Amino acid sequence: MKMQISELAKYFNVSVRTLQYYDSIGILKPAETTEKGYRLYDEDSVSEMREILRYKEFGFSLETIAKLLSDKNNNSRLSGLLAQKRKLSREIKRLNSVIADIDAELAVPPKLGWLSKINENYNHSVCVFSHYADNSETFAAWGKADHESGRDFTTSLKFPLGAATTQFAAYCIIRFEELGLLHTSDPIGKYFPEMIYGDITIRQLLDMTSGLSNEYFIQKISKSWEEYCKKIGYNDLPYEVQGCRYHEYNKLNCKPASISEIIEAANFAPPKFTAGEKFDYSEINYMLLKVILERIAQKSLEEILKEQIFTPLEMDNTSIFDNETDVTGYVGDVGVEYYNDIYGGATGMISTVDDMEKWCSFLIGKKFFERYMTDGADFSCGWYDNGNEYCLVSTCCEVTNELRIGKDGGFYISVRNTQPVPDNNTRLMYYPVQCDDGYFKLEVWDMSPNSEVKVFSIKIFDEECEELYSAEVPESGYFISLRNDGGERHAEEFAENGTYYYEMDLSEILGDKFQTLGKYIVEVKAERPEYSSCTWAKLGMVYKRKGEWMSVQHNVFYHLGNAYDVFMEDLSLVANFLNDKLFENFE
Repeated sequence: MKMQISELAKYFNVSVRTLQYYDSIGILKPAETTEKGYRLYDEDSVSEMREILRYKEFGFSLETIAKLLSDKNNNSRLSGLLAQKRKLSREIKRLNSVIADIDAELAVPPKLGWLSKINENYNHSVCVFSHYADNSETFAAWGKADHESGRDFTTSLKFPLGAATTQFAAYCIIRFEELGLLHTSDPIGKYFPEMIYGDITIRQLLDMTSGLSNEYFIQKISKSWEEYCKKIGYNDLPYEVQGCRYHEYNKLNCKPASISEIIEAANFAPPKFTAGEKFDYSEINYMLLKVILERIAQKSLEEILKEQIFTPLEMDNTSIFDNETDVTGYVGDVGVEYYNDIYGGATGMISTVDDMEKWCSFLIGKKFFERYMTDGADFSCGWYDNGNEYCLVSTCCEVTNELRIGKDGGFYISVRNTQPVPDNNTRLMYYPVQCDDGYFKLEVWDMSPNSEVKVFSIKIFDEECEELYSAEVPESGYFISLRNDGGERHAEEFAENGTYYYEMDLSEILGDKFQTLGKYIVEVKAERPEYSSCTWAKLGMVYKRKGEWMSVQHNVFYHLGNAYDVFMEDLSLVANFLNDKLFENFE
């Protein structure tokens, strides 16, 4: 069978002009040319074309390819291939060096005014990658991905995906449906004859509306955890030490569940509600999806993911049930070693920002959300529907990743240590002030039982992050020092002699530099008492603007787990006050 030049061009996805050029330089002559001048190609022509494209893939020039094809001496071909391999190896080495230099540049924190200022004080380690709808991109990083080694954040560092693993299992289910291997409307009893609640559908597992719970796993580890806590005196340990012991226990006792355990767990307790009635996040849903995939394919989930996702998308640094991560989470100043927990299948994956960029781009290009997400569902296929975006925030071994895909086609990936490292035992608050006469009052409002507030630093900054004034610390060492030994109550109820507030006058402090309704930022630092790891107090500020009293309030969190929330709260407050776009990458 012979093909015309247009047919051969279509077969190899090249242009007709390319084949005409190949003919002119003698590397792909047609098998014959008709009287009317039409070029015809046969099976030998197809083989030659494959060889030409293969040599092009190796990086040879057309001139060299012509010589290799005309040279019948195989040794000459081998010599040429060996020389090209050495050339490419040198180029790979050079490119790897260039990439390393680029990573080093990306790891240097950009100077972005208040963003850098606030993050510097909070000691958070975070990297943020944003891909906008117009295809522009930004990347920024602060702190260290691993403080012990001093490793900087780059887009190629591996981090745990945690709950984002569900997205990949969900895609494989959808892909199997496209291949006709299952239907999402199938009752799971079709794949689990041993299931008591076999009427639940695959779609209800995808949407986590099955009503199934993790009660089996909760009860399984509860008793041994209680015994462990009694043994080490867990409740009397400082918060940071408790966190370390918690992770140590999980690493030793919570291995990924076996198939028999997953099925036993699904049958263990009656569903909490009628399937399809409402949403309830429970890992057992995706653990069952894992088993369905493995039973249909007769392969492990790892093999299925490689075949359906990792290899086609060239996600070479993404894996499941691996233990190699580059981003370390911390409890206090102690690093947490990554481990796979009992919910393997719903968790357990590791990836990089580079690979997740490929994943998000693929989902957008495939129009995955429009085609496969359940309309009106709170959660579906590993994503929450947040109105104008699909999102998921997951924390695993004190490393938090955040994924957001906007319905406009942009997306956002961030990776961070959940807690500040090192923790400087202080809490920062930033108050925007724009007042008539310069007067403002910093005061403690409500306090939790056994809480304490000790404000030891107050500074004034302008819009450009320039320090204008640092208040002189009183002899006592604190502007406000207050402890609540009673129940939850307002500070004014028990504080003596007005010790729950501190007043300042910007017009007096700044003199001629003060501007009525000028924009100022007040930075307040409070000490974190060691004994009050989980207490809080509301520290507010009041001032008058355009004749009306205004107020701004912060919760002084002494619980490390809330530190990033306070950081984001401050960042948002300042950015919005200054109409600064620096916050866009962190929303």
